[in-house]
Amino acid sequence: MYHLINQMLIYISISVITALMIDLIVIEGRSKILTLFMVIFGAFTGWCSYIIFVFFTGGLEMFTIWYSLPIILISVTSIYVLIKFADIKIMFRNPHWKIGKYPTIASIVLLFIFLGSFVVLAFVPEVAITGQTVLDTSNDFLNVDGVIHNYKSIPYNTARIAASDITYSGSDTFISIDSYKSYVNFPRIRENPEEDQYLNFEVSFTTTTNGGDWEKPFVKIWIFHDVNNNGIPDGGDSNVDPWCYKFPINTAGGIRNNIMWDASSNTASRQINILTIKGETTILPIVNAFISQEKNDKGLTVSNTPEGYNVPQDMMSWSKTSSDDVILVESVTSYISVPAGSSLPSIRGKFYCHEGPGHYGIIYQAFDCRYHDPFDNDAVPLAQKIDLFEVVEHDQPDQPDVIIESASWITGIFLFGLLGGGSYAVIKVGKKVLIKK
Repeated sequence: MYHLINQMLIYISISVITALMIDLIVIEGRSKILTLFMVIFGAFTGWCSYIIFVFFTGGLEMFTIWYSLPIILISVTSIYVLIKFADIKIMFRNPHWKIGKYPTIASIVLLFIFLGSFVVLAFVPEVAITGQTVLDTSNDFLNVDGVIHNYKSIPYNTARIAASDITYSGSDTFISIDSYKSYVNFPRIRENPEEDQYLNFEVSFTTTTNGGDWEKPFVKIWIFHDVNNNGIPDGGDSNVDPWCYKFPINTAGGIRNNIMWDASSNTASRQINILTIKGETTILPIVNAFISQEKNDKGLTVSNTPEGYNVPQDMMSWSKTSSDDVILVESVTSYISVPAGSSLPSIRGKFYCHEGPGHYGIIYQAFDCRYHDPFDNDAVPLAQKIDLFEVVEHDQPDQPDVIIESASWITGIFLFGLLGGGSYAVIKVGKKVLIKK
């Protein structure tokens, strides 16, 4: 649940380890009090890196180049601190000590390696389209049309399947779903958002090594209002207006969500996630595939959420032909399979919490076009997960996950206090306790 706290601990650990390495390289660990100071200094720098990471990314870009940030910050600051302390002869009783040539060169080389890795990886695409291509010989995405209205109702079978533990048993493909969410709005660091604010979310679908390939992957992602707070969608609940959310907001390989164009003006207007098809409210599929290109959505801005949605890559395009009618104008040419033990590109998104305080859930479902009709509400998924959260009123004092926010800021204050005490000890009493060379 508290993945943000885990991230904080990881950033602090990376920075502390880097600080100790630099301490050993530059002064060979010959001062115990300074080594202890470097541990504290590294921990505080790691916490600062975590705060920068959280407020720049929403805290969801895990296992990425952002892990270089604490390494870079502590490398720059700690070498400067060590040199300054050396200049005022605090580190050692031997006044003739100076930084050796080779340790200095080694530390500079390491610093440039860290900086180089940051620059290079920052410009490398986050994901590449991997896996074999599987031609689509079906007509699943041909002549599909629907109507934009009545998105609120959740069909009985859709709710029944999402609320149950059942999964499709006719496949040898096994999928695990990992999801994360966060609400970041300075000074807020939480997992439950306030009304009219944004919830960040991320999901990854991974095939297990003991199963087969996910040959024709598609997923469904939708948000419901859990009115009766029982943790599952049912007759008393409703879908959230798809205008309130958008995904993927990151470049995500071959992931194709659905974009609606106005036929009259030939402009992209919004991402759509729910349509009425054949008289039933239907969650639209999101495929991992190559598609025919009638229209190119990449780089366009559509109206989802107040801030708009900048579409990161080409999506499946639909054409709005009248006030409510839409028709799919593109189709899948070939699927991008996910080999056993591999993952679908991670999908990150945002939800604008505009429908009032209350309990909500994001439903993630994984399907395979070998077994499932993408527009069938009766399809039983290969795997599914419901990620529950609560939208609270502004400045509500008793928020359910305030522990994340408290732990983050209290840790920072505590480390800042230790850093002040450590600095005083090194500068004022260091000469009395430093170990002789």
